[in-house]
Amino acid sequence: MPITPANPITRVLKWRYLFVVNLLALALLGVAFGREWVRSREIRTQIADLRAQSESLQARNIEIAQLATMLQTESAIEREARLKLGYKKPGETAVVVKRDAEATRRRANAPDAITDPDGVPNPNKWWFYFFDHPRYAAVTRTETDGS
Repeated sequence: MPITPANPITRVLKWRYLFVVNLLALALLGVAFGREWVRSREIRTQIADLRAQSESLQARNIEIAQLATMLQTESAIEREARLKLGYKKPGETAVVVKRDAEATRRRANAPDAITDPDGVPNPNKWWFYFFDHPRYAAVTRTETDGS
């Protein structure tokens, strides 16, 4: 009987157990590769987020350093002393401006804050003119009476 070379595919198919074992090994390798790919993708996104956070913190650090150097100047120290501590230079006179108590009381007791002639913006007046005539009349009456 002559020996004929068998087709390699039929030779592998004859060894069914080896074929099944190889398929299982390939499946396990595919699952492992998939997990590692997902993990590496997550790590790349975390790295990108951390880099962005690092850049924003570096910018904030630069701003704080600039503010610190600005506050160390003589004029900034003098300004803070004047504003917060009430200091003045020799020969200067401090002036305190107080609000008029009567005007403050009138604003607080006003029936409607919108009728205050000092506080009604022009767009609101136009809105009242077209859509709320009684309030427009009250606003304009208050303005003409107050002048």
